[in-house]
Amino acid sequence: MIRVMVAEDNIDFNSMCCNYLAKDKDIEVISQTLDGESTLMKYLELKPDALLLDLDIPKLNGLEIINTLSLDTNEKHKCNIIVVSGSTDLCHNLYNTSKVYRIMPKPANLDDILLTIKELSPKVELSNNKIRNFLFNLKFNLYSKGSIYLVEAIKLAYKEPILLCDMKKLYSRLGNKYNVNPIKIQWSIRNSIELLNKNISIDVLHSIFHIYGNETLTPKYFFTATVEYLNNEYQFN
Repeated sequence: MIRVMVAEDNIDFNSMCCNYLAKDKDIEVISQTLDGESTLMKYLELKPDALLLDLDIPKLNGLEIINTLSLDTNEKHKCNIIVVSGSTDLCHNLYNTSKVYRIMPKPANLDDILLTIKELSPKVELSNNKIRNFLFNLKFNLYSKGSIYLVEAIKLAYKEPILLCDMKKLYSRLGNKYNVNPIKIQWSIRNSIELLNKNISIDVLHSIFHIYGNETLTPKYFFTATVEYLNNEYQFN
């Protein structure tokens, strides 16, 4: 079940959107607000999985809400805001996008909004043991620095797939966790994957990574294919 908040000052569109979303069995609309102050208060109280946010709302506008949540220790790493706005000026001033999953211009199609929200469905927690077993089967040395970083990187990418669009941000998050320069983490991971390229079997290249030619695994492709593989494992097991 995806817990959704809708923040929109147009009462008719707000109600229409909430009623439409509530009909879906996977959606729970937990709050609908008409201004920025109540939106921020309700968000911090309810901690939704997704916030559907108009930028041009009274008291606090959407930009101020996004900036405030981006400073919150518990919320700043969640990329769970879907902006639905007809304000070109406010959209152009949206520089802080770490929490913004997607920007949709008005008038937005309700089917598109629903599909976008479903992309934010909470996932089953991916355990370290499951990741380590996956790496063990690929013949990684589980005690190397690279493998230690790989476990955490896979866990992060599984939970927040948008990080795969910005590998520097992924390495930066790892650097903060381990108090290590992100460049060193990138270097360790790259070395581990280069070693995998030398030792990996053709069968594994085909079955897990869908590589059939002379291509080699890059870190980004390794993480993307691994997250997809583990997603399927959880879905069917």
